[in-house]
Parts: sequence; structure tokens; C-alpha cells
Amino acid sequence: MLRVFSVLAGLFGLALFLGVTWVGCTAYLKSHGPYREAMALAAADSTLKAVLGPPVQPGLFINGEVESDGMDQWATYVTRIKGSRERGTLRIQGYRAGGDWQVVSMALQTRGGRRYSYTPATGFREGALPWPGAVPNPGARSGRPATF
Repeated sequence: MLRVFSVLAGLFGLALFLGVTWVGCTAYLKSHGPYREAMALAAADSTLKAVLGPPVQPGLFINGEVESDGMDQWATYVTRIKGSRERGTLRIQGYRAGGDWQVVSMALQTRGGRRYSYTPATGFREGALPWPGAVPNPGARSGRPATF
């Protein structure tokens, strides 16, 4: 009986540790400027509202990374996004050089297979752009896929 309790307590402890780690990592990634700005841009974009259906909301899960070379910082995220009619996967790329974070590019692929890309000057439009977009110093971003 004591052995069963020990195993169950160990499994509970492991599950608790993993849950706290997941919540902490998610909060860390969502707290950065590019993610918050990207979600605001996506929620306000008329093209995404028409495709996904209002309201456009972020999903629960996020995957990403934040890198720095000591002077500049890059952030890339992959997250789910949903509306009242459709869902999709949103890829976000941000950059910071001493000042505030900026969303450099975003790409959305809906569950139906439609692709939309974002550029700061034009917003979202249908079609895939190369990934990553216009991030300075692309040599530091090697290993990234060339397209969505």
C-alpha cells in the first residue's frame, strides 16, 4: 500500500512540475511585445475577420523562442488562432534593435489550407511569402524554413 502511494505521489509531483513549467513558459512567451502586438494586429485586421470570422482570438497553446546576440533580439512564435468560422496556425516574427519590439512578418494557414501573409505596410493578404521575411541579419536565422 505504501509503495502504491509513493508511486502515485511521484506521478502527481511530476505532473505538477510539468504543469507549472508549461504555464511559466507560456506566460513568458506571451509577455513579449511581438506576441501582444501580433495578436492585436490580427484581431483588428479586416482580412482575418472576413476569413476567420469575428471575434479573432488567440488559442491556448504557443510555441516559440526569443533570441539575442547581446544587442539585437529576435522572436519567433507559432500559435493557434480562431474565429467564429475558421481556425488556423499563425507564425509570428518580431525584431528589436535597442527600442521597442516590432512585428516584422506574420503568416497564417487556415485549417482549410488557405494561406495569408502579413507585411507591416499592407496588413494580411492571401498568398504565402517567404519565411522569414525582412528580418535584419538573416544569416543569424539560419535553419529556418524558407516558406510557410
